[in-house]
Amino acid sequence: MDQRKFAITNAAGVWTILHARARHAALWKDDPAWLLTEIRWGSDWLHKMQDPQGYLYYGIDNGGSGRQKWPDPKSGEARKVWVDRHSLAVQFWFVAGQAWLARELAASDAAASGKCLAAARRCVQYCRGHFDEMNRIEADPVRKIRAPQSDMRMDVLDHYALGIAAGLEMHRATKEQEHLD
Repeated sequence: MDQRKFAITNAAGVWTILHARARHAALWKDDPAWLLTEIRWGSDWLHKMQDPQGYLYYGIDNGGSGRQKWPDPKSGEARKVWVDRHSLAVQFWFVAGQAWLARELAASDAAASGKCLAAARRCVQYCRGHFDEMNRIEADPVRKIRAPQSDMRMDVLDHYALGIAAGLEMHRATKEQEHLD
C-alpha cells in the first residue's frame, strides 16, 4: 500500500502529463479517459496539500518527521504530514499544472476548472508576497536551490524556468498581463 506521497511528484506529474499530451498530440489521439481521471486525482490531492495561505506542504509519510497528523481515509490510522513549505520550484510546478488543468476543464467542468485556477492564484499570491524570503532561505553558496528540510537540489536555471512556465500558464489561463511580468 502506498503510504508516502509528496507534493513534488504530484505537482510535476500533473504538469508533465498535460505538457506531453499537448506537445505530442498525435500520440494521444485516442486519449484514454482514465488519464484525465489520474491527472484530476493528482490535482485534487495537491489541493488538500495546499495551506490556506497558498503554499504547498511537503507531503505525507508514515515514518517521516511530519509535525501534524491526518487520518488515513481507509484505515483511520494517523499519518504524518510535513507541513513545511515546499520550495519555490515546486510551487511554480503546482501553479503551471493547475493553470493548465483549469484551461483543459473549462468547457467540460467549470467548477473543477475554477477550483484549479483559484488554487493557482492563491499560490501565486503567496509566492509573490514571500519571494525574497523563500529565495533567501533556499539559496545556498553554490548557487543551487535547496528546499527547506530536504537535501534535494535544483539548478538555478530549473528554478527560474519553472517560474517562467508558471507565469506563461497563468497568462494562457487568465489572459492577464501581470503573469508575464
